[in-house]
Amino acid sequence: MTGELPPRSRFAIHILRLQWPDLGFKYTKREVWPLLAATDLTDGLLALSEADIQTYDWDRQEVWLNETGRARLADAWTEDVGAALGRAFVVTLHDERMYGGLFYYEGGAAAIRFPVIHLIGRPVQGLRIRPSMGETCDDHVPRVAEHCRTIADVRILDWFVQRGLCWRR
Repeated sequence: MTGELPPRSRFAIHILRLQWPDLGFKYTKREVWPLLAATDLTDGLLALSEADIQTYDWDRQEVWLNETGRARLADAWTEDVGAALGRAFVVTLHDERMYGGLFYYEGGAAAIRFPVIHLIGRPVQGLRIRPSMGETCDDHVPRVAEHCRTIADVRILDWFVQRGLCWRR
């Protein structure tokens, strides 16, 4: 399976072949982002696009997958979709790399200080995006403020709103 996107896809979450050890077990965005920014996205394991998304709960930063997206994610790991955990990802909008990080256990103890995605449900129904391990943008923690601005980039919000795929309270 490759990280190729459907024709005309503008938003994507690229799940990469890279794992945390490949990133040198680094803990900060400053250390990890240059590696993710230089990674060949066409050699990824899977690229989830807008065609795979039912809705983006912007306030909670949760991407809920439709049936196609759930099936594609499950098919990428025949034995266990949890194999996505520890994998690197990069989010793109109009081919611009917006941010990246790791899929990681929601209750994990690592002191990761860059964006993480947690899997929601078993079987997986959605993806919970966080600015760093154990923190949300609601916490108003100064050291993660930059990450919050990155994952909550208004360009991503506008793109989803224009397509009717964004949910806000």
